[in-house]
Amino acid sequence: MKGGKIHAFNVRHSEKGNIPVKKYQTHRKMALNATGHLVYASLGSGQMQDMGTVYIGYSYIDDNGDEQIYWFPAEMIEDPYTGAMEYVPTN
Repeated sequence: MKGGKIHAFNVRHSEKGNIPVKKYQTHRKMALNATGHLVYASLGSGQMQDMGTVYIGYSYIDDNGDEQIYWFPAEMIEDPYTGAMEYVPTN
C-alpha cells in the first residue's frame, strides 16, 4: 500500500520463494462462484455491458496449477494500467 492505494502485489511461496504475478484489466465486474470458477458477477444481458468501471486483477499459479486472480476496482490501484493485459476468460 502507498498513499491508501495498492502499490504492488507480490506472492511468496514459503518454500519456493517469489511466484510470478500477471496483471489483467477488464470492464466486467468479476467474482468467484461457489464451485471455485471465476465468472462475471452479473449474468443479466443489461449488466454485461461496459458500465465504465475498470477492474484490475493480479494472478498467480497455485501449487495445484490453478490460476488464482484477485480483482480490485482500478481506482484502488496506484498505477492500474501499466503492464495490465486485457482479461479473456478461458471458460
